[in-house]
Amino acid sequence: MQFVADASSFEGGEFELFGEPHLIALTLVVLAQVLLAKTMKDASPVARGRVRVGLAAGLVAQEVSYHAWRLATGTWTAREMVPLHLCSVAVWFGAAMLALRNQTLYDHLYYVATFGATIALLTPDIGRFGFPHYRFFQFFVSHGLVLGAPWWMTFVEGFRPSRGSLLRAMAGTVVHGAGAYLVNRRLGSNYMFVSRKPATSSVLDKLPDWPGYLPYVAAAVFAAYGALALPWALKDAQG
Repeated sequence: MQFVADASSFEGGEFELFGEPHLIALTLVVLAQVLLAKTMKDASPVARGRVRVGLAAGLVAQEVSYHAWRLATGTWTAREMVPLHLCSVAVWFGAAMLALRNQTLYDHLYYVATFGATIALLTPDIGRFGFPHYRFFQFFVSHGLVLGAPWWMTFVEGFRPSRGSLLRAMAGTVVHGAGAYLVNRRLGSNYMFVSRKPATSSVLDKLPDWPGYLPYVAAAVFAAYGALALPWALKDAQG
């Protein structure tokens, strides 16, 4: 594993979207979610509690390590490292949710973390840092844990979104995006990608330039949230 900050001096392979390392990482993330849920669902409350707290600690530890790496390599800037992206916020909220078994945080993260981490895993924003760079491993561990936090609560702890959580998650995402935009104007940053498209390949590449892509993004986000709410709505309809 290499820790260089300059991608031009990185001796490993350049990151390739849906290349072999990317596909292997995605497979491992999915397998980890499935195996953890299957092995821990019927475990004792004490065992589940230990793993749950361990997941919370893992979320915090990997995020601290990332900030430490950026500081050590002289690449930490407020324009990139303030925790305002969906998944950056989900790291801290996810750790708190796991540690406290908090329903309110779960209601939000069930939608936000699932959507944000899935999109991030499919289109990683890690520049040229491919396998076996530290950033490659940290990114997939981070977003795997972000995705796993609400799914642990769902499939192991038996949580489900409460009534009204879909609308609250939508409203919360709009407020988050508006706040990120104001910060972006102040710092010249691009948190939540609401000020311009990502510099690397992403699902936004085929959409109109700013601000034309924002309504499409909002529609896609809310459609995804609705799809996540659908199983519970059908279950309630069936009694």
